[in-house]
Amino acid sequence: MPEPTPITIDQIERAARKLAELRPAYAHILTFYAGVFVAQEENKGEIALDPIQLSSETIAHRLQEELPLVEVSQLRFDTAAGASLITQICRLIATHGTEIRDSAEKIAEALDRREFEPQQLFQGLLEDQDAYLPTTADRIGVDRKHLAFIGYHSIQPAIELCAVQLATHLDSDVVRRRSGCPVCGSSPGLALLAHEGRRVLCCSFCRHQWRAPRVFCALCENTQAGQLHYFFSEEEKDLRVDVCDHCRQYLKSVDTRELTRPLFPPLEQVASLHLDMIAAEKGYASGIELNLES
Repeated sequence: MPEPTPITIDQIERAARKLAELRPAYAHILTFYAGVFVAQEENKGEIALDPIQLSSETIAHRLQEELPLVEVSQLRFDTAAGASLITQICRLIATHGTEIRDSAEKIAEALDRREFEPQQLFQGLLEDQDAYLPTTADRIGVDRKHLAFIGYHSIQPAIELCAVQLATHLDSDVVRRRSGCPVCGSSPGLALLAHEGRRVLCCSFCRHQWRAPRVFCALCENTQAGQLHYFFSEEEKDLRVDVCDHCRQYLKSVDTRELTRPLFPPLEQVASLHLDMIAAEKGYASGIELNLES
């Protein structure tokens, strides 16, 4: 599998415009998320990270056992760059009048007054500290999911840069037969169907992409063809939902062979929330927590 082409700001903006033309109901949310994703790309230039060092023995063992190279808690971030992005994302939320506008205003004000430390927020997210988020959210008077949403999107550029560095230890042509991202172990958030029957999974956390078998549940590793199905709409032949009757979970897929528009996977996830609702009505659960709607 060729290495993914580096994403440009122009590609994100064009992808958002084309998706909004195809699915006008998503125009507002696409404008908001495109702004977030553009801010993330710009933020990468502010980030300074030391590379994550792994011994050759650790790398060899994890590759042989198909284990992720690192735990999420081992990923790194730049506190100053992340804090800067918190401010930008809060401004975007206020500008677009999203449902979490009140929370964004309180978070921005609390950051200005130093009522919480961005480093502790970011570390709490990576280490999945059960106590930190609700305690901090309660102290500044916001929903913990809103704080997590803004915090995650503020360190996502650093997480992605860590993934790019770690992916140099991986063979991009290897078909992975284990669930979870080979870099950080997180669940895939989207699948891409490519030419020659290739299936590529996109990590919901670090955005790394890797190859997987076609007949395979990327969430529970089920390979029983009779338990794996998909559904799609005749009006959207580039989209489908892969479902597994064993774990009762689903994963959305984009058939890139049907695309004539720019592709930016995180936007595809946002502009297909109607498929999440249909899957839920059919009794299937998402393998990831859905993005907050704007």
